[in-house]
Amino acid sequence: GLAANPRLLGLQSTSYMILAGIIAIGIAILFSIIFENTVLLFGLFLIPGIMFAFPTLRLKAVASERKSQIEDELAFFAAYCGIMQSVGRSLYNSLLEILGSGIFKMLERESKMIQRNVRIFAMDELSAINNLAQNHPNSTFRNFLLGYVSIHKSGGSLARYLENKGEEFFSSMRFRMSQYSSQAATIGEAMLIMLNVLPVLLISSSFMMPASSVQMITNASFVLVPFIAIIIILVTNHSQPKIRDEVPIIKYSIFVAAITASVGVIIELESWQILVLSVFAGSLVNSIMTFKKFREIALVESSLPDFLRDITEYVKIGASIPNSIVRIAKERRYNDYFDSLISDVSSKIVFG
Repeated sequence: GLAANPRLLGLQSTSYMILAGIIAIGIAILFSIIFENTVLLFGLFLIPGIMFAFPTLRLKAVASERKSQIEDELAFFAAYCGIMQSVGRSLYNSLLEILGSGIFKMLERESKMIQRNVRIFAMDELSAINNLAQNHPNSTFRNFLLGYVSIHKSGGSLARYLENKGEEFFSSMRFRMSQYSSQAATIGEAMLIMLNVLPVLLISSSFMMPASSVQMITNASFVLVPFIAIIIILVTNHSQPKIRDEVPIIKYSIFVAAITASVGVIIELESWQILVLSVFAGSLVNSIMTFKKFREIALVESSLPDFLRDITEYVKIGASIPNSIVRIAKERRYNDYFDSLISDVSSKIVFG
């Protein structure tokens, strides 16, 4: 999903390495005068090498993201394409129509590549789709596109193919969710052991060691336990089925955490106290300010089944979906937030 020129990557890597080298040398000289720590100096000299590899690592990360995250959107997109195909809109048209909507973020990248193949490289629609499929790293999406091209050329029912694929993808998604639910208990137990039992074991073992080892074990626990916790969180995030809810981190929370840390430094608290207080203050502010967003999400999810049921009832008596929404906005009440959303949609329908 990201075009890259090898020459440009080489130039970026070289420029990053030179810039990082200049900065690292200056900082290393300064630290050698102040701290006289050779380990710290060695770590600083690793920075240019890391920056040299940064563009390549970033490209690989984007490629990995393109391969893994597209399956979270594929089931809903296949269902959408099946509906659009039944009214005469091809897969190519469906891909173009999602551009800029922000609903299928990963598939929008693929849509842009198909659009590029058609408009710039003068490919026809099927050739552009086939070209994207042959070069795509995700086998599920590749087979989905190749199957569409094959059915189109053989004269089969594209709407039925897309409908069947949608059902297949939803079944796969349900399986992944059930698999995650069975793994969640194991992951929770592992995190509980790491965050509670491991520190106790480290502290208990320190009593059987020389006095000089106690401080070393204490320092190691402050590094080892958070590191293991971060790894477990990353593993959990990777295995967890992705949802479409977006609740961004409030920037003010970072500002509050920085102020708290500054106050801790001024009143000469210990380093671990400064860290704990700053993280707690930032997390508290972020939780308070995102509570409204989580509440709105919960209100929508609680009202959605009743809303869909009402839409179905109106459609059964012959009303179209737009007219059903207008009538529901006038006659039905769910909760304050969902009612405001329906009223907004209804007003847009009424005024065209």
